[in-house]
Amino acid sequence: ALKADMDAFGTVYFTNDSGFQRYDAEPSRRDRVRAIKDVVRAVEGLPPKVPVRPELVDGNYGQVYTPTDRAAAPTVNYADRKPGVKYAGILTDPDAPNRKGHAFREFVHWVVTDVFGEAQHALEYVGPGPPHGSGLHRYVFMLYEQPDDFDPAGLVQALEGRGGKRAQLEAEKAGLSVVAIDWFESRWDESVDALHAKL
Repeated sequence: ALKADMDAFGTVYFTNDSGFQRYDAEPSRRDRVRAIKDVVRAVEGLPPKVPVRPELVDGNYGQVYTPTDRAAAPTVNYADRKPGVKYAGILTDPDAPNRKGHAFREFVHWVVTDVFGEAQHALEYVGPGPPHGSGLHRYVFMLYEQPDDFDPAGLVQALEGRGGKRAQLEAEKAGLSVVAIDWFESRWDESVDALHAKL
């Protein structure tokens, strides 16, 4: 039997043993703007006009991936990076445990520093873990300019435990400046149960 779900644009996805497949047409520009606004509102502290770069983590304005697809950390791409400038990144889920009842907002999945150099996983990557029946979750990646003297210890301590955090606010306190965001979406598959057991 097929299971259907709908992303932020009203695009229908269905899943069977082969995973998610897109069902209808590309979203309109108006749909994208609405979805971007919803994402920015969901992550407390993001500037209203933060640039969205759909290639950062191949999010493409809410592309749907299975948790299995994103079990490993995504590759980060940023064409506008400045020579000599270091960058850090945070991946967070503002929809924990679900998009309507986000009592655990946010759950932090990854903190990485010196993204385009000798990347350091300050908070190890944990793939998407949307609970069964919780629908699609948004996984928002935020890219920051990283000061030369940046020490991630304070940020990692603030985000320890991962759940119920405010990643953008803590990043600002740590001296990071957001330059762009991207997001993808995911819903439960059987790999999530094993991930939850490890956590």
